Amino acid sequence: MSFLNRVRELFAKPQKRRGPGRGRRVESLEDRTLLAATLNLTPAGSLNYGGSGVANNLTISFDGTNYTFTDTSEQINGIGGVTGLDTNPDPNIFTFNPTLAVPAITQIVINTNAGDDIITLDSMRTGGEGFDVRNDPAEGNDTININGDIGSDVDPVLANVLLRAETVNLNANIYVGGTADVRVEGPANLISDVEIIAIPDPTQAITFTGTINGPGGLIARAANMEFQSEIGGVSPVDHFEGTGHKLTVKDVTVTGDMTIVTDLLTLSPPLTTWTGGGTFAIAPFTPGGDMVLPQDQIAVFGFTALELGNADTNSITIVEDVLLPVDTTFTAATVNVNRQIDNGGAPTRFITNELNANFRIIGDGDLEVGGLVPTALLTINGQLGGNGWGNSNVSVMNGDGGVIFNNAFGSHVMNFTVDSAGDVEFTSAQAVNASGDISITSALGEGTITLPAGVQAPAGGINLDGVVELTGTGTFRVGAGSDFFAGGINANGNNVYIRGVGGAINLVDIFDVVGANLFRIDSSGGSTAVEVLLSSVDALDINVRALDIDLFGDLTAAANVSLIGNVGVDENVVITSGGASTNRIQIGGLIDAVDGDESLTLNGGVGRVILAGETGGTTPLVNFSVISGGSHYITQDITVSGMVSWNNSGQLVNRATITAPGGATLIGTPFINQGTIV
Repeated sequence: MSFLNRVRELFAKPQKRRGPGRGRRVESLEDRTLLAATLNLTPAGSLNYGGSGVANNLTISFDGTNYTFTDTSEQINGIGGVTGLDTNPDPNIFTFNPTLAVPAITQIVINTNAGDDIITLDSMRTGGEGFDVRNDPAEGNDTININGDIGSDVDPVLANVLLRAETVNLNANIYVGGTADVRVEGPANLISDVEIIAIPDPTQAITFTGTINGPGGLIARAANMEFQSEIGGVSPVDHFEGTGHKLTVKDVTVTGDMTIVTDLLTLSPPLTTWTGGGTFAIAPFTPGGDMVLPQDQIAVFGFTALELGNADTNSITIVEDVLLPVDTTFTAATVNVNRQIDNGGAPTRFITNELNANFRIIGDGDLEVGGLVPTALLTINGQLGGNGWGNSNVSVMNGDGGVIFNNAFGSHVMNFTVDSAGDVEFTSAQAVNASGDISITSALGEGTITLPAGVQAPAGGINLDGVVELTGTGTFRVGAGSDFFAGGINANGNNVYIRGVGGAINLVDIFDVVGANLFRIDSSGGSTAVEVLLSSVDALDINVRALDIDLFGDLTAAANVSLIGNVGVDENVVITSGGASTNRIQIGGLIDAVDGDESLTLNGGVGRVILAGETGGTTPLVNFSVISGGSHYITQDITVSGMVSWNNSGQLVNRATITAPGGATLIGTPFINQGTIV
């Protein structure tokens, strides 16, 4: 058969049917088109992602310029306002610059429809569109992963954030502004610590309809917040803060801290249990708000500290007995303790401008009171440490505003400390008492400490670091072996008594004393002090008894001066009595210079000068001068490196050895020398 005949035969044979095969390929292409997801920017600015009903695996990210939508389960077709903007050749990836989209995007809406879908947000733009994930019933078990922040604290998104799924995993923060809300429907897991902030509009809300579990923590702040299910019930959250005008919350379990700041707290159920391992804090939301304690509907367990109120709280009032067996802090402009506080041995702290201690605090935990506004006066009303109080340490601190105590300070306190950068004032006619040490500091020792009745620490020491202003008799009782210090005393004509209790005071150290009536340091000799340091004293009558008395300044009395003990002269000192014949200067021990360059003058006028011990026997004075009257006998040796002068208006008899290389001038009427003058 020729080639031509073979060609004719070929065309004459019936051809094989290939239609069904080609038809199947066409159908497959149509199916692929029908099953593709769509990304549609509507005229209203809503960027809608619609899945075709497969198990979508969608990831959304923003790189600073472009949005990228990636779905490993199906291709993505862009329509509407994003038509033609895709720059990625992969059909399953849609990448576009949102600034080129028309109209501008106001909301991203994800509706993957049927299937067990996974929606992951890795990042998105700040300051613009919100994020809305839809989930209808019976469409599968969907999971949302929020791995990148939605908005920022300085540039929040301005549309709603709505997350609906069978599982919501939060691994990043959400910030919405304007009037936008945040709503999470479905069980939520805090993969890491999360902040959800919806401010500043008073209509904004944060709502969780499902449970919230850890391990991360949650900070939520909005005007209106509603947590409809348990928090931390299966896996405790690390911490929880709910701050807003209205707050609805159920049981909460945290491993760390929990903070509630609200004006309108709704508990569901009415008796709610909050459990944690750190600090529990609760306060009003609106500045100037008030708190009334206790809150009987709340059961708090496991926390190691309680913080009640904050710097913006107007008042806290305790209206029923409370047991606070952990470290507790009350913070408000005014705190009213109208019922008993049992601290169970734990510290109790008040940060306030005014503490009204109208009822006792029992338990041995330390009590601290600090100024809320350091420049404002801290006022303490009511008796601290009265009958029935626990034997606790009490500390009071404030800044330049100072502190005033308007009632007695009772003895049922161990150690009492006041540290104020301003003045400190006690107004009660009763002495300040403590069974341990008392330390009061005013302006680093430069301020004033006003006392109507002195200070008593029968088993401890007294430290008054400031100038004491006495408005009544100042009686200071110091425990045996303890010390007394005062940065100065303005006695204002009142008596000053410093006495040991149960034994000798170890050290009495006083700067200038001005305007005292009777000035006494252990004048009875019942428990003679070990050492007394005096800068200067101005009083009607001075009587000091100690083993050693060190003088750093002049002593001036309108009547008598009695120093019973060895006297060390640390500066050039003048001791002056009233000068009348009935007055006296008496030194009942040895007299020595401390460094050898000091001089001493005793000016008794026409009164007596009585020296019971040797002068300069260990360390000579430079000069020693005496003015006296009446009949005097020098019976104790006097040694100086300079001059001795004794001018007596009556008979003066020397029966001792006087050593004065610079000369000795002894005048009496007459003067009789029965001793030795060198």
